Amino acid sequence: MKQLNGVVVDRLQAAGIDAVPVHPLSAVARDEQAELSLPTGAVEGLLDEGFVPVLHGDVVAHAGEGVTVLSGDELVTGLADRLGARRVGLCSTVPGVLDADGEVIDAITEFDSVAAALGDSESTDVSGGMAGKVRELLGLSGTAQIFGPDAVGPFLAGDAPGTRIDGD
Repeated sequence: MKQLNGVVVDRLQAAGIDAVPVHPLSAVARDEQAELSLPTGAVEGLLDEGFVPVLHGDVVAHAGEGVTVLSGDELVTGLADRLGARRVGLCSTVPGVLDADGEVIDAITEFDSVAAALGDSESTDVSGGMAGKVRELLGLSGTAQIFGPDAVGPFLAGDAPGTRIDGD
């Protein structure tokens, strides 16, 4: 993930964006109850100074467990809630959350209505694949979008492509 983060940062910088890497292993931890300690001061400071912090899923210290996986999805929701994000978007390899027929689901308000369609990830995904993303985003206080790579530009321009996830 650190290498992928480096590639993303390099590409963003090549496009004129002041992106900088932020590696969770260096600052994030879990206590014995698996509660996340996610200090936001560095990320807030970078944002305030005009930088674009680029984080990634990582392993983090977990009291009594050594290290455990912190998914990028959990980072997104943790930072969004703590920083008061106005918009949250996750880019995936598909154009949104797909139903059993491969069609994009417009909106999701609760997990059980889509659980059967989500199933398992087609590749190794310790974060739970699309089901993990949906579960995590449903815990947000607000809405989020899941969309494919072709919709990054429209999302950044203010559109709401893909699937809308309406959280708490």
